[in-house]
Amino acid sequence: MAHSPLPPGISQEQIDVSKQKVENPLNVTPLYANSSYSVATDWDIRVVFLEVIPTPPSGARVEMRGNIVMTPAQAKALAAALQGTITQFEARHGTIQWPPKSPTQLH
Repeated sequence: MAHSPLPPGISQEQIDVSKQKVENPLNVTPLYANSSYSVATDWDIRVVFLEVIPTPPSGARVEMRGNIVMTPAQAKALAAALQGTITQFEARHGTIQWPPKSPTQLH
């Protein structure tokens, strides 16, 4: 899908998308993911979102939930936005443990 160019005198950095009305013409629904990985080429960065589903007694099934491809500049902007969101979350709820405890360590 091609994007129309920005109006003259407006740069991408000047548009605060958090203040824009978000349209959803394709009826995109939220997806759950509890794992992800990323890979890069010289032209783009791909972020793959997965759901790891435990299967007793000791296995797991992995299902792809999303596959997002973006430019390196957009990936860097996403990383900065995520870091800001994580900082705000930790200010309200405390430090997020990383790596997290595995389900077997919680019992």
